[in-house]
Amino acid sequence: MPTAIVDLTRLKKLHCGLGQFALHLGHTIQSLSTPELQTTFLVPRRARALLEEPGRDSRVYPAGWWQREFSRRSLPGSVQNLLGYPQGDLWHTIDHLSTYGPRDSETPVILTIHDLNFPAERTPEQNRRSLDMLQRRIDRATLLTTGSHFAADQIRANLDVGDKDLRVIYHGLCVRPERSVPAPSFAPANPFLFSIGEFRPYKNFHTLPGLLRALPGDRQLVIAGNNATPYAEKVREEIVRWGLEERVILPGVVSDDERHWLYEHCDAFVFPSLAEGFGLPAIEAMSFGKLAFLAHATSLPEVGGPLACYWHDYAPEAMREVFERGMEAFMGNPEAASQLRAHAAQFTWTAAAGCYRALYGEVLSGRPLGRDACSAAA
Repeated sequence: MPTAIVDLTRLKKLHCGLGQFALHLGHTIQSLSTPELQTTFLVPRRARALLEEPGRDSRVYPAGWWQREFSRRSLPGSVQNLLGYPQGDLWHTIDHLSTYGPRDSETPVILTIHDLNFPAERTPEQNRRSLDMLQRRIDRATLLTTGSHFAADQIRANLDVGDKDLRVIYHGLCVRPERSVPAPSFAPANPFLFSIGEFRPYKNFHTLPGLLRALPGDRQLVIAGNNATPYAEKVREEIVRWGLEERVILPGVVSDDERHWLYEHCDAFVFPSLAEGFGLPAIEAMSFGKLAFLAHATSLPEVGGPLACYWHDYAPEAMREVFERGMEAFMGNPEAASQLRAHAAQFTWTAAAGCYRALYGEVLSGRPLGRDACSAAA
């Protein structure tokens, strides 16, 4: 039976976007298991329990430092044999930044590239080195995938993919409105707006306090996500600047149930991020029937489609005008919530994992990789 090794080492950061991608893709690939293909998951040691489930025939292999790129080049083969290495007929690297890979240079590799959105604080030289490193990984790969047509265009414009196939496979929903959950301890007392993400400059969260201050009434704002970052201080400064200390809640990283509750009970979802390879939180909010206000940037217009509202200007009054106009139209359309849910329902992990398994089969069978084959589409 052929074996595909799937690199899920991003599970080490379970609550970030790539960690959730790894978790849900891994679980769904397991659920689609067939006798014709064995899957082995490479995972951080502490994350083994996330994939080791009774009744699953997928194998879980702990990642080690000796499986990283530098060690593969420098360690003698006899030492690598002693330390152990997952054996497979195909390797899927689900994050282009991963330094893990197959020991055998002839093993086919599927490389998933999420985006080319470099942090604003990096220098041009750092960006160039990152692109050079990614180019080497592209050169090594058999087939490439990414999460949006925007990201695919970005990759082709900045890197040489040659004649390699580059497939677009949309992500699925990580949070679904299928059950009720209790309110978190930090639940706002008033109607509120919600946003989520790691506090990085490209997330543009510092514009949201100005929007809140420009809106009438006593709405609150919740921005969830890792806020132990330098950029979080800029967000806090804006909160103080607008005198909103009592109306803005920064709970930090939230659990799945807390995130579920926030999507379910917010007035609207606000996401002014300027650099997204996909933008999963926008689709998650729509699955709860919530109107999403997004930056008109990178992949967000593609993923949010015509049902979302978009900011082109991030001055408080400009953001307020877009928000009030969008909410007025939303409240005046009795079908709006169901339309948003229907749009979000097109993005499923079953579709995404099915496409990846189809790609594994194509590569392992040696069939020509047709450009019009499996692609998860909205």
